[in-house]
Amino acid sequence: MGLLNSRRTNATTVYCVTFMVRLVNTINFINGLFFIYVFVFDLDKRSNKFDNRSETVKKTREWAENCVHRSLIYIGDLNRYMFDLYPGWDISVAYRYYMKALYLKPDIGIPHNQLGTLSNSQNCTLDAAYRYLRWLVS
Repeated sequence: MGLLNSRRTNATTVYCVTFMVRLVNTINFINGLFFIYVFVFDLDKRSNKFDNRSETVKKTREWAENCVHRSLIYIGDLNRYMFDLYPGWDISVAYRYYMKALYLKPDIGIPHNQLGTLSNSQNCTLDAAYRYLRWLVS
């Protein structure tokens, strides 16, 4: 019986490690998308380079922006969940992803809500109240 449990534990460990490696690779891919977006689309948006292009380019830029924005929020959520499960987890990683999402689309309030939840979990009620108010007015 001990050998069977040992094999199950090893299989579970291998599965968890494989999952974590895939997750880290996905996070690195999303970081790459964020930087590509910032350096290509955001800089071109400031210089109005795409203003006279076709509707397809504008829709592609909007799709890329939404995709990267949602992904940054989801990765921040995953890191916040890790902090809830493991209190020793570095909470600044989740904060950093939420702030990247705010930089990308400051008019969307979801990152403020997530930052409020993050602040509330650290017993920073004033910060949480500020973030929740920012979420409500955006």
